[in-house]
Amino acid sequence: MIVYVLRRLGATLIVMAVVALFVFSLLFLTPGDPAAVIAGDVATADDIQRVRAKLGLNEPFLVQFGGWVGLLLHGDLGTSIFTNLPVTTLTGSACSRPCH
Repeated sequence: MIVYVLRRLGATLIVMAVVALFVFSLLFLTPGDPAAVIAGDVATADDIQRVRAKLGLNEPFLVQFGGWVGLLLHGDLGTSIFTNLPVTTLTGSACSRPCH
């Protein structure tokens, strides 16, 4: 029974890793530059470059993915680009409100 549970947990971890890699890869397949979108329409090339550096978009794909997974494993879901608040704070406040 323990072997079965350990096998299932191992399979679950593999599936989660493949899904995480796939979803993260989708960001690179979308058209456009996310740094330019975040910086805004009136941003200069220097502004866009600063956003790229701040978000780590200048790094290679595997470095970005590894950093993202590392932060995710530490419970850091990042910062919202809309509110500039930690995502964990936003999800916590959404879960504490009563749903109607």
